[in-house]
Amino acid sequence: MNSSTTILSLLAAGLLVTGVALGVTSPRPAEDDSAPPVLPDSGVLAAARVVSATPFRLQQPAIHAWSAEQLQYDAGLLLVLAVDDSELLVRRQVAEPVLYVGAMPVERINDGRISGHVVALLPSVTRADGGVAAAGSERLAFLGQPALPEQIDARMAAAELARAQAAGLPVSRLGDADVEPLLFPDRGELGAFSATLVAQYAPDEQDLVRGLSVPRLTR
Repeated sequence: MNSSTTILSLLAAGLLVTGVALGVTSPRPAEDDSAPPVLPDSGVLAAARVVSATPFRLQQPAIHAWSAEQLQYDAGLLLVLAVDDSELLVRRQVAEPVLYVGAMPVERINDGRISGHVVALLPSVTRADGGVAAAGSERLAFLGQPALPEQIDARMAAAELARAQAAGLPVSRLGDADVEPLLFPDRGELGAFSATLVAQYAPDEQDLVRGLSVPRLTR
């Protein structure tokens, strides 16, 4: 092996190690840039069913980027939602069907198109007794009209919920209100924990699981 080959090999190894140390994750699955699916007359694409609900609290509040208001939250539910028509879960570079729980677009952690299961984050607030306000409530979970989730405001979300209610979709109970919420220092650690749910309910998404599980750098 000549000296130039040796140098290139060392550089490649160094970049690999650096990528792991900095927490570089695997790229998201390829997105479909085609037009969104055609809506039925009701405007509701599909119902979703709550499989599990894990309440959590954050020591450092986070911003819900999947809403126009950029709401701040310090608690919520980490949900596993089942969608029968998983083809509607295909991620798109244009408007895509938005996943709601009640009148709130939720943050999707994984893709779910193969497993039919989506791990999603529903923001909430902390109750006076330390519990999570959303826990134990009954709400509709559904896929609504294609849109960019970060552009959805409260008025748009309320209109989507009204369509879902008019379509007669069943409500889901969001776990047990008396379950002690898991405590995380920040949104990053909550994301790392979500890898366990992705691994369990969407085992085909191992690249994402590995990416979420990469140790974070501490300052």
